[in-house]
Amino acid sequence: MERKVLYVRLVIAALAAMGSSAFVALYTPIAMEIARGRLHYKWKIEQFPKLTLWVAGTTWKPLLLPVTLLAFGLLILYRRKSMVTFELTVGALWLFSLLWIAYCLFVCLLPEITTM
Repeated sequence: MERKVLYVRLVIAALAAMGSSAFVALYTPIAMEIARGRLHYKWKIEQFPKLTLWVAGTTWKPLLLPVTLLAFGLLILYRRKSMVTFELTVGALWLFSLLWIAYCLFVCLLPEITTM
């Protein structure tokens, strides 16, 4: 495979993972306020489930994982190491982006389960 294509694949996967992290960091506080509104502000922030508070507390820290994997992938391509390691890096970026958004949506819906 041509090297330019590998760089594009790596950058696109990293951008997707960074976008996922940014979405979670911006969506979680908004979703918590929406949940409080639906519960007519009966809940204090401390009364949310611990998983929701943990995701809200991490804010931009998960962005470090895609940045680290991007740097690792660039290092692999630059030094022409094994393609298996490169594919694992790209796969890890895509898996992180999917699972982090799914986890965020799950924990943001947890407070509303009692009202459904």
